[in-house]
Amino acid sequence: MVKRLLISAGVAVVVLGAVTGFAASLTPSSDTLGSGSGGVSACNSTATVGSYTTSFSGGQYVVTGATLSAGPLCAGKSYSVTLTDGAAGNPLATATGTLASTGSTSPAPGSAVLSFSTTPAASAVNGVVVTISG
Repeated sequence: MVKRLLISAGVAVVVLGAVTGFAASLTPSSDTLGSGSGGVSACNSTATVGSYTTSFSGGQYVVTGATLSAGPLCAGKSYSVTLTDGAAGNPLATATGTLASTGSTSPAPGSAVLSFSTTPAASAVNGVVVTISG
């Protein structure tokens, strides 16, 4: 009985050691999904949305587009820009796509010309949420 207990304990230690060894061999990376820990750096913490394009429709000005500038370190990454009403953070319109890649001249690398899914009243837009991923 004691011999079986010692053998079982020995097997458990070997299996636990092997599993721990596999987990220790995983290398965390910002581009892959896996186990581990590591910092994820931002390509730019000050992306700007500017140069809004408007048109007059239905007796009011509406937002039809804008430009997004995130910098060359964000080139080729995916973006999502959502215009909100500000007060409650309700989404009014969204634009998604990929930022211009390195080597692009118009728009510049890490930039995009936005076209929104809907055209909200310009007077209703009081906030913007920018997400860059990839």
